[in-house]
Amino acid sequence: MVSWALPGQEHDPVQRYAAILQNSLGYSRTFNPRNLEFYWYPLWGQTLFDLVANVPNLIVAPQFPIWIVPLDDTNTEVESDEDGDDPEEVTLQTATGTTQTPAIELHSNDDNDSIHEGISMALTNPAPDAKGVVVDFAILRIGAQDESQHKRRYGGWRITEVDIGLLVEVKRYPSRGLAGGDLVEQLRARIDEAIEDLIEQAGFLFLENTRRHSVLAIAAAGPYWCNATIQRADVKGVLGRISTRDPSYSEQSKGRSTVKWSNIIRLGLARSNDRLRTVHNRLVELGVLATPPGV
Repeated sequence: MVSWALPGQEHDPVQRYAAILQNSLGYSRTFNPRNLEFYWYPLWGQTLFDLVANVPNLIVAPQFPIWIVPLDDTNTEVESDEDGDDPEEVTLQTATGTTQTPAIELHSNDDNDSIHEGISMALTNPAPDAKGVVVDFAILRIGAQDESQHKRRYGGWRITEVDIGLLVEVKRYPSRGLAGGDLVEQLRARIDEAIEDLIEQAGFLFLENTRRHSVLAIAAAGPYWCNATIQRADVKGVLGRISTRDPSYSEQSKGRSTVKWSNIIRLGLARSNDRLRTVHNRLVELGVLATPPGV
């Protein structure tokens, strides 16, 4: 039996070929000699875009922040409601008429989590006193209503709601020389790191949106992944620690909690696509906006 096809790839051989090349890029010893997770981002970005390609109001958002505002926060500065101009094109020139690229200055006292090339190696999860996290990928459900009186920049639609339906955390693939039990052990370790981050991210999400009681999550290591539904009740300890900034919090208190995760599987397999169909259907249940005529 033919497996389910991602909507963005079903009738598009170009997208299917792109996914093959992105997978090969992640494994490449020539162009990813240090086996960094960043080289797997193109494959996961493509997979997620293809997953929701048939639903206009499910938006893939890379490096999406989830913030909470402490009760004692006094910074209420926000932009005014007035709209500025919408120029179609702007020429960037110096006084002499030539374009200029800003220089990037690196300091010797930068955090140890940054390597000399300027690539951040920091974990996605924050320090205990942080106010937010940045998720590798999130799929957002957008609500909108027709308001043709708005300026052209809005396309006649006003965004009325933004909600996170899926959190995705990607870690690097284990050493490419591993096989058998050693590979399985390292895959589980990498996936566990992603799961720890996702539990933390879900905690911030539930504090940011008190109406949310669950969120879908994918933990990945290279092309391998597992998924779960994280319930608010699963992360009560994390919620308490984040909201109170408990200084006694320790790394050992993080973990899977009571969340039940699926088995780890590799992208591109029929079983993987069938599981992604379940994720797709759960996202669709959040609500679909019909595409208006004339768009």
